[in-house]
Amino acid sequence: MRKHIVYNRATGKEEQEISGNLTGLTFLYRSLAGKMVKPLLTNQFVSRNYGRFVKSRRSAWMIKKFIRQYNISVLEVQQPLESFVSLNDFFIRQLKPKARPVDPDPAHLISPADARLLIFDLAKQESLPVKGYWYSLKKFIGDLSLTQQYTNGWCFVYRLAPCDYHRFCYIDNGSQEPVRRIRGVLNSVNPIAMTRTKSLLAKNYRELTILHTENFGTVLHFEVGALM
Repeated sequence: MRKHIVYNRATGKEEQEISGNLTGLTFLYRSLAGKMVKPLLTNQFVSRNYGRFVKSRRSAWMIKKFIRQYNISVLEVQQPLESFVSLNDFFIRQLKPKARPVDPDPAHLISPADARLLIFDLAKQESLPVKGYWYSLKKFIGDLSLTQQYTNGWCFVYRLAPCDYHRFCYIDNGSQEPVRRIRGVLNSVNPIAMTRTKSLLAKNYRELTILHTENFGTVLHFEVGALM
């Protein structure tokens, strides 16, 4: 199975990504049987039921296994492990105040989240290349007027893995418009899924928020749902 290598800016080294259940993802996205059952697992009905389970106390036993599987540093976690009552409770854990220092220079674009980052200059291409597939900007945004406004902009793709801190912040001071919800399914965004599902990002459920920032102008902020 091909390894997925990422560059770690903190260490300055390349390392293999901790991707979790690769056997299950390989079955879902690379086998005939998996492709037959995938529509059942990626619809929102299944996701809502799984969501209810991981938010219940019945899932608390999975926390320590989750920490071991994804090599999560518990030294950064603000609360003691025994205080978490469910897997989801731990998944959206808070970190200690100094765990993620923020650059105070308003001219510097900060990262809104822990993630693997891909950056594209939209002035040089009309589509986004992600792991072997091209995603139409118009299809992803779902709004012709907005698409035309951003054809000469920049696209920053922040892909979170299960091991990441799953909270994010605004990139700047400013205001936001109401959230727009775009219907879709919940494919995994693991590289295995992204190389096997054409236009995956444009198929997944996502939410669009238009941000009016003080230092970076108007920004389209997308949150893309995913199968855990």
